[in-house]
Amino acid sequence: MAPDWIKACKESKRYDEFNWNEQVEVEVDTLDSLIKKYGRPEYLKIDVEGNEYNVLKGLSCGVPLVSLEICPETMSSTQNCINYLSSIIDMRFNLSSGETALKFDLPEWITATEMVATLKGSPRFGYLWARLTF
Repeated sequence: MAPDWIKACKESKRYDEFNWNEQVEVEVDTLDSLIKKYGRPEYLKIDVEGNEYNVLKGLSCGVPLVSLEICPETMSSTQNCINYLSSIIDMRFNLSSGETALKFDLPEWITATEMVATLKGSPRFGYLWARLTF
């Protein structure tokens, strides 16, 4: 669902062993629709291989804790996610590197502007975390 992500990953050769040459139809829904049906979650993990921003655009309310996968090939999409989340409600951000046990990279949660600047300085693979401010 994210041709730009596939192209960027092919160019970086990070996933050389994969061929994305099949198309599959899948049913999709918005986060708002799912929240209306099931209620607002306390935690939302989004790991959709480069399509995180499109998923987030289907969310119009704050969720207490959100995590989404980030990778160096699609940092502009990650910046879009940060800006979008902070446009919904005041949130703070942190990072965790790789796919190891949960350990935050930053000693404190930072603003959207600070996170965008942090990521510009060091593109990485891992998870971006966003939490509501209280």
